[in-house]
Amino acid sequence: MIGAPEGPFQFSGQYVLVSPASGRIVSTDRFAITTQAGPGPQGLVAAHARAVEALADQIAARVTGRPIG
Repeated sequence: MIGAPEGPFQFSGQYVLVSPASGRIVSTDRFAITTQAGPGPQGLVAAHARAVEALADQIAARVTGRPIG
């Protein structure tokens, strides 16, 4: 995570999906999400929340096979 108030907030990394039945890795994926931060610390926290929400949406789409968005 890299960001500053009123600037771009960059959130990147990778995640692994594991089958609950077998405990084996089903897939892995990388992500890079950029969102705009608002003023002050609260603007940075809000940008972080939006980035985590976008990542959750990407993972849910990957698991269910539905389009992102």
